[in-house]
Amino acid sequence: RIRETAADLKELSRLTTRLGRTARLEVIGRGDSVGTEDVNLGISRRRADRVVAALRPEEIGGVTLAVTGVGSARPLRAEVTEGDRELNRSVSFRVILADDHEKESVRR
Repeated sequence: RIRETAADLKELSRLTTRLGRTARLEVIGRGDSVGTEDVNLGISRRRADRVVAALRPEEIGGVTLAVTGVGSARPLRAEVTEGDRELNRSVSFRVILADDHEKESVRR
């Protein structure tokens, strides 16, 4: 899955460059509701960190990577079954696009 994601990021980089935009990929780690929120925040952050560490050696072009751990605060699914908890112990992605001139103004 890492190679597939890296290939998608390469394509995103190619397209955003062509359109004069930049892309930032937020890697969002999640945890289930078992345990304390402090523990779940740490676990979710480490989960996202591992994905970013695996993506970094891949050639992903000009896409910036950011890590967010949300613990159990933003579940993908209400936890009724163990399958629901398993789904929430995951990583998802959010792509944020900006125009190149917006990126330049932020640097100043």
